[in-house]
Amino acid sequence: MYATETAARETLEQIMADALSKSGSNRSAVRAVCLAVSGVNHATDEQRILNWLRYIFPSHVQLYVQNDAVAALASGTMGKLYGCVLIAGTGTIAYGFTEDGREARAAGAGPTLGDWGSGYGIAAQALTAVIREHDGRGPQTTLTSSILQALGLSSPDELIGYSFETVS
Repeated sequence: MYATETAARETLEQIMADALSKSGSNRSAVRAVCLAVSGVNHATDEQRILNWLRYIFPSHVQLYVQNDAVAALASGTMGKLYGCVLIAGTGTIAYGFTEDGREARAAGAGPTLGDWGSGYGIAAQALTAVIREHDGRGPQTTLTSSILQALGLSSPDELIGYSFETVS
């Protein structure tokens, strides 16, 4: 297991322990756990998180892991998995189920492979336009002054290596 996976599992375990403690309960009292997690896209993702949960909870606890879009759809349809949900935030995904249980999805592949229309995707396109203007590969854009001002920078060169994690 990678260090980041270990940290994620330990964080999940701590959050669940805190929630149970605050509610005056304990792990043995839990009957089922359902986690709807961004990035659960394949059976291997689901199995990894199920393994984490199995490590945390006793064997009698029923465990369910889904993509977060499934929970969003269920919450908007009173628990009936029929219809379509579109999420456009940091990432983006469209996910839907037919009445007979068939499912389909688009996007939701992460920032590298496909989060078109997401906050990340839009920001990446804007920053690319600024850099392309600056190095002569693209047309002039009004985004340059707006982005530089918002970030407190004086030149597009300063975008290279900039730590965007500090931007809020």
